[in-house]
Amino acid sequence: MAILADMPAIAAGARRSFAESLSQGIPGVLQSIEAASRALVGEVAEPQLVMRRRQLVEDLQRSQFDWESQILVLIDRAVAAPGVSLTSLGALASLQSGDARLGLV
Repeated sequence: MAILADMPAIAAGARRSFAESLSQGIPGVLQSIEAASRALVGEVAEPQLVMRRRQLVEDLQRSQFDWESQILVLIDRAVAAPGVSLTSLGALASLQSGDARLGLV
């Protein structure tokens, strides 16, 4: 005989599990970004570009804790949210219609 499952509870548990895994990986991602920026400092480039790269490394070191904290807060908020919001549904609909323009910034 099949057992009835509480689908919203299963979905919430899956979101929590995914968020925990994602949260554990954030420090590694930020460390990789910092390591890549340090590697760029060592590459040959114009003096102005080398100076900008050094400033970037310093900025990353200073703001890494803030980035990590903010990302973790956003992950916690996403887990606390009950499913897909109306705003998210509206964004998905506009993407599917082909009207949305995506770009890298």
